[in-house]
Amino acid sequence: MRYVINDDETKSIKKVIRKFGKSDISKFNSKLSGSFTIINFRKYRYYDEVDLVFNGKLLGRSDTISSAKWYTSEVYKQDGFSKIKINKIIKQNIFQEVKNYCNYFGINLRWQSDIKKIKWI
Repeated sequence: MRYVINDDETKSIKKVIRKFGKSDISKFNSKLSGSFTIINFRKYRYYDEVDLVFNGKLLGRSDTISSAKWYTSEVYKQDGFSKIKINKIIKQNIFQEVKNYCNYFGINLRWQSDIKKIKWI
């Protein structure tokens, strides 16, 4: 079974994240623009997990014929768009930046699945 570790180190990391957990997305990222905020952190025995709030735009195409355009969080409400696939695309494109930013706090993210929840506003 998985047990969350709640020691003094994790409590202090959570306090620091509340204050400094926001970062802008790099200009070199061609698919995303905006910022992300780490809202929660969980430490397990062998891995760590984070929850994010993504505030920005996603560059994508709705079908193979149309050209790419920037989408906001309103795309969740439109027909023909899967929330699961959209979150997967966001995870793929934001993972390296979140991983690098989490290293400042001592959070070790190894895989894209370590980002558990994404709230897009």
